[in-house]
Amino acid sequence: PSLASSSSSSREAFLRREVVTLGVTLRRNRRQHRSCAHFKHLRMAERRVLRALDDPSQREAARSSVRRAALRVRALLAAGFFVPLATCWLAALARIHLLLDC
Repeated sequence: PSLASSSSSSREAFLRREVVTLGVTLRRNRRQHRSCAHFKHLRMAERRVLRALDDPSQREAARSSVRRAALRVRALLAAGFFVPLATCWLAALARIHLLLDC
């Protein structure tokens, strides 16, 4: 039991760190992206994942929100806009989604 709870707490710590890192990149790029749909979906995903950390019943809503944000970011990549930043966001969303599934 101790090992399982340790693994769970480290996974949650890593998930929290990923979400905080995503939030930092969003805040640093807020001026340029604030009015865009992808930015709104990314912020919504950030908030829902943080909420899911406190309330496990919110995990499915967080997963769904992360998937929607990833679709918006993939559209940015497909259009060739903000490629380095969108790649960073997409990688963070993939890690977050994976951690939510654990």
